[in-house]
Amino acid sequence: MQRNTIARLADFAFKLHDGHLDEVVVWLQQLGCRDVHRGEGDAAVTGLTGVRVGLCQSDPVTCAVLLGFAVAGPFWPHAYPGLLKEVNRRWAERRKLAKAPAPPKPKQPEVVRLRLM
Repeated sequence: MQRNTIARLADFAFKLHDGHLDEVVVWLQQLGCRDVHRGEGDAAVTGLTGVRVGLCQSDPVTCAVLLGFAVAGPFWPHAYPGLLKEVNRRWAERRKLAKAPAPPKPKQPEVVRLRLM
């Protein structure tokens, strides 16, 4: 059960990273977060434990921490101990896939040496 929850939080951390703030806010409201205040590209919610959390597009690790606070408050590292490891693993995979192969090196022109007699 906890592994599925960690995977779900990691999914939504990447959705927040990719800029899908509306989806994340709707999901948090379905979980029971309230007092959603929307700005331009950000949102503030009162999490399940009463902790006020600001959500914005950032790197996936920061997004995971923000969602952890929204769902479990300051106890999120104890509730979801593998969350950051999962996010880091997925982020490394993404960066590896996004890295383009290096272009082939251009051939060096051949140098012809002449002997003077």
